[in-house]
Parts: sequence; C-alpha cells; structure tokens
Amino acid sequence: MAGAPRPVAPMPSTETVHIVSTAPKQARATVRGFTFVSDKPVEKGGADEGPMPSEFFLVALGTCMSMTFRRIAEARRVPVEGLDLTAEMDFSDQGDVTALRLVARVKTPAERKDVEKVFDIASRHCTVAKLVAEPPIQKVLEIV
Repeated sequence: MAGAPRPVAPMPSTETVHIVSTAPKQARATVRGFTFVSDKPVEKGGADEGPMPSEFFLVALGTCMSMTFRRIAEARRVPVEGLDLTAEMDFSDQGDVTALRLVARVKTPAERKDVEKVFDIASRHCTVAKLVAEPPIQKVLEIV
C-alpha cells in the first residue's frame, strides 16, 4: 500500500560573490555579472574609487529593509505612498561599531500602530538585519 507522497524539501540556495584584492585598501567584487569596487577614502589611505566595505554593508541593510518593509506592508494591506530609509553606523575611536540605526520615513495614511507592526516584522524578516546580532539595530520610524 502506497503512503502519502512525502513533501519535497526546498533546494538549498547559495549566493556567491567573487572578490579580487586590487590594492592594499581596495577590492573588486563581482556578482551575477555586476562589478563593484570597494575602496577607502584618500584620508584613510585609499584612492576613493568606491564605497568602503562598511558602506556596502549599510547599502545591503537599508535596501533589504526597504524591500522587506514594502513586501510586508503589501501583505498586511498597509498603504505606503513613500518610503525613505537611512542606515547609519557609529564607530568608537578604536574603530569598533557602537551603534546601527535604521531611520524609516514612511508616507502613509495608515495608523501609526499598523506601520510600527510592519517595521517590526520587516526587521525580523530582512535577511541582512537577521545577520546582525550586536549591536542591535536601533529602529526609528517617522510617519510623514
């Protein structure tokens, strides 16, 4: 007697970025045919030919949160007329990260509590935000 079909497990996926060191304070990253240069500013010994790695991290965090926020808002039927995010990272004098902030400015007719719920859910589901354990991301929500 044949049993019920076994559920098929989703295939694991891998995202890969290839990095080549091009100078002591510079690297070139390639992903899916896109090429990015990461460099330090001149005052930090680089040639200032691209964002620093920490700035790329902030780009990844902010864009991930933006896309996740919009997806969650749509699923929860919370209207978003405009979304502007700023990702910030503070450093100590020793170069340690002391704070991460995401400031979301949302243009919406929705109630604040509904937008706060979307922001909270998005921060728990954004892949990049989930990678960050310490310091915790400070979330600031502004309804405009």
